[in-house]
Amino acid sequence: MITPWDGMVVGDKSDPIEFVGYHLDEGALVQLQVYNPATEHFDGLGLAVADADMMAGSGETLWGWFEMGIVIPESYWLEDSCEGAYARLRSRDTDTGRNMLSVRDDWYSCWGDVEGNVGAYVARCTSDRGSEAWIQTEDFVEHAPSIGPQFEERVKRSRRDHTFHLRPEVSPARYDRLQMRLEVDGISEEVECAYEPCHGPWTWTCEVNTETSAFAGHFEGDKELGKALHERGTIEFRGLDQLSCSNGNRWTEWAAAPGWYYSGDRLCAPDPEPDPPAAPLPTYTTWELQCLCQTAYGLGLIDMNMCMAAEDGAEFTCTYLENDFEAIYGTPIECELVSYTDTGTTGCTRGRREITNVEVEIPEEE
Repeated sequence: MITPWDGMVVGDKSDPIEFVGYHLDEGALVQLQVYNPATEHFDGLGLAVADADMMAGSGETLWGWFEMGIVIPESYWLEDSCEGAYARLRSRDTDTGRNMLSVRDDWYSCWGDVEGNVGAYVARCTSDRGSEAWIQTEDFVEHAPSIGPQFEERVKRSRRDHTFHLRPEVSPARYDRLQMRLEVDGISEEVECAYEPCHGPWTWTCEVNTETSAFAGHFEGDKELGKALHERGTIEFRGLDQLSCSNGNRWTEWAAAPGWYYSGDRLCAPDPEPDPPAAPLPTYTTWELQCLCQTAYGLGLIDMNMCMAAEDGAEFTCTYLENDFEAIYGTPIECELVSYTDTGTTGCTRGRREITNVEVEIPEEE
């Protein structure tokens, strides 16, 4: 199944879904299925017939099947994420009862990379979820964002004499309201900040007047207040967080703006901290694997080399091998992992597979 692919994004739950795939057998009947969270089983959505001459690969004609405009019913969408929803889809060969593999979002370019080789396509271009393709709505957020005001520390200050004026850049999509709290020499003041999109896409304005606030009579103007705040005071923010699953409709804790400094007539924020180093990419090495496979003609071993980051992919490799051999030879085959060994040879291409020895009895191609 090439669409929907795993990770596909739709506008909302009412968007129609196009199911498209291919089969080696002309006229094969494919059932389209969706996971039912109530029963924890897959239900049928419709049927498609492989009757379109779609593309050629490995010297074989692949027969395309498709079913357009299927709207996933509301009850099948899962909403156990922070925001949005997702659905689990798959397709099944009704003749053999086997589920068909789903693909990654880059399946088309991957097909070109393997030059139409069906076996290499199965090994390198299919989804890590096997037969399932999970689709999600545009507003899908799997994990709750962290709690606490998250603002870029770029703050501009006005030149008005009696108004201490800050513009923290905080995402308005994150907070419905934002407050600022100033404290210096035992005097504190809390103010409501106003969202001002005209000053920038994420800009709020927070103002404290030194003549009418709690600071009246203690500081002559905004410059003196700003200098005192830098030398011995604190500036904190909090937001009314309506989006986080774990903190909905509650104020976050006050969070300080660390490292600000006073320079001339400006209150300045420090340079942003550099992004943390990216997690190291996994090292792919060549593994020697052995699968024990059973066909109607006997039991035997298949040896192969596989490029993987860890042994986690070993079990899937034997499963992919079943699909590959059934597609090529048209006979049922069941395989299970017997052994796997990391050769330590690096520099291979992820997912690249080489079959080195076949002891399974299989029929000759007609």
